[in-house]
Amino acid sequence: MSSLCTLLTPCSQVSRRIRCQNCGNQMNQVSWKQCLICKTFNLCDECALPDIELESAAIVLLIAAYNTTISSITMFNTSYAKHWHYRIADVLKATMAAPTYFPPHKMHTGIIENGHFVPNKHHKIYIDGGVFANDPELIAIWAIRMQWKKMINYHLLSIGTGHYVDDLSATNEGGYLGWIFNKGLLVNTLMEATRSFTEIITNDLTKSNNIKRMKFNFRIKKSMELDDPNFIYEFDKEWKFLKNGEDFQTLMNFYDKYIDMGPN
Repeated sequence: MSSLCTLLTPCSQVSRRIRCQNCGNQMNQVSWKQCLICKTFNLCDECALPDIELESAAIVLLIAAYNTTISSITMFNTSYAKHWHYRIADVLKATMAAPTYFPPHKMHTGIIENGHFVPNKHHKIYIDGGVFANDPELIAIWAIRMQWKKMINYHLLSIGTGHYVDDLSATNEGGYLGWIFNKGLLVNTLMEATRSFTEIITNDLTKSNNIKRMKFNFRIKKSMELDDPNFIYEFDKEWKFLKNGEDFQTLMNFYDKYIDMGPN
């Protein structure tokens, strides 16, 4: 992963009326930073440091990871980040550490001294939170209940990345070889099971607590590996049909009515 420093460049425009998109502070100087990739992420000098802590995030973020050191799920809630002292870069690497694709990530707590992160001696090992929360909807509902207590007047929009349903056979899918080597059958089944569990529980919770919820997902027609570069091309083929379908129009109507509230 590239460091934050390599992705940011000073902008030549005077930024008297611009606020940092991370901390919200006004920047009355020329030296605000701009992302080389998206060209829109405006950061003040302080927030552009690569050793930025989670507690400086301007909005509440919920980031899932699995702590293999103590065999426990972890939800990084930036509302409480001041009690952790993790770097945002480490948290992102932890939640991205999908087994077989990326190595587990070693995380240290620490403190900021002279603008640099000084790690503590002890560490914990984390992997991708998708092993327990492939669909993170339930985490959002849990955070609302635990942090803001009353689960009312909230709107939940969940957009999936597609799902595939395997056709199982009682006669030819059994045994170790059948589950492990049959086009990712075991992984697909486990991911579909957690998706279904989250879907049913979240749907019932939102109904009983008067939460407006919209879930948008689509079925993938053939089994594809998580890192298959052809996925985007397959999706592009389906997009011209998907964007004109009733489900997508319902999604846009929900977004316009409940999510996009317009300028404050």
